[in-house]
Amino acid sequence: MRLIDISHELLSAPLYPGDPPAEVEKTLSRDRGDDCNCTKLSTSVHKGTHTDAPCHFTDLPVAIADMPLEHYFGDCLLVDYDGETVDDDWLRALDMQGCRILIVRGGAFFSANAGAILREKGVITLGTDALSVGPVGGEKPPHQSILAEKIAIIETLKLDGVAPGRYFLSAPPVKIAGSDGAPVRAVLIEWS
Repeated sequence: MRLIDISHELLSAPLYPGDPPAEVEKTLSRDRGDDCNCTKLSTSVHKGTHTDAPCHFTDLPVAIADMPLEHYFGDCLLVDYDGETVDDDWLRALDMQGCRILIVRGGAFFSANAGAILREKGVITLGTDALSVGPVGGEKPPHQSILAEKIAIIETLKLDGVAPGRYFLSAPPVKIAGSDGAPVRAVLIEWS
């Protein structure tokens, strides 16, 4: 078994335009005479490698703590796409090889039809190495389409040097009641 970390380090991860940077502050420090070290983290739930819940761009009352965990664990297919926006016909023709989790590398965005197409294919989670499934200023239609189908979105994956193919994904989100997203530690597992 080989574990492949496909998460960005949170503090140095790419930042979506307009989002605040993540910050850490030592609230307790052994160097200052405290009994232990303790760090406070301040960040957007959409910073770094993270997942979006349906309530991020829809009126569905499904927050991250309500998402079924099977969206974040399971067989996944990692594919490369060369283009700015994933073509709907290409997506329809894609052989999912029995996987319910799709990861697309190449920084491509998705169309407003992606949600229905993915649902028809049985996809429950869509991952991407892009900062968003939609372009800056045009992120609403793809997000709404995908999240309205209760398909989890995992964005800002670090896929450099990972071969396309079939893997097992483990990417549990931090459980935050009422939150529209959460950081994940995404790991691909390659069985020998």
